[in-house]
Amino acid sequence: MSKNFILEYIDKIEKKEIIVSNKIRKVYLKLLPIVKGEDPVWYYNEKKGSKVIKFVENFCKQSKGEWAGHPIKLMLFQKAKLQVIFGIVNRETNLRKYQEVFDVRARKNGKSVENSAIALYLLVMDKEKGAEIYSAATVKEQAKRVWEESKNMIMQDVDLQKLLN
Repeated sequence: MSKNFILEYIDKIEKKEIIVSNKIRKVYLKLLPIVKGEDPVWYYNEKKGSKVIKFVENFCKQSKGEWAGHPIKLMLFQKAKLQVIFGIVNRETNLRKYQEVFDVRARKNGKSVENSAIALYLLVMDKEKGAEIYSAATVKEQAKRVWEESKNMIMQDVDLQKLLN
């Protein structure tokens, strides 16, 4: 059974169990009518929103450091973000509201690993016609890390290799 991580995240923000910027708080509070089914144009499809989380946590493994070879375990903010990106869809077309995502986090916070897993999900599971995946960085080596991380995830998981064939 799926879980609504968006509502859980908002609840923890409101209870001050999780500290976020005012901007992040406002963004998530603005999503409440959609997630609660009160928006006339957009709705939250929990099955779509949870599919990417299941993929990442079941098929993608860490490739470096002490956690190498272990499955990725997403944090609450990551799960909520993924459910927003992939689960909020148009009532008529069933297309995602958010087609582009700009992720800004300090270095050494798992952006490359997370974005590699998302790229693999889009490649393997989403089947969105004409989908394109870009990784931008200030230096070429950093942008290349997402590609390398994706390749390492594929090499570590036989089931993922089968999905790509």
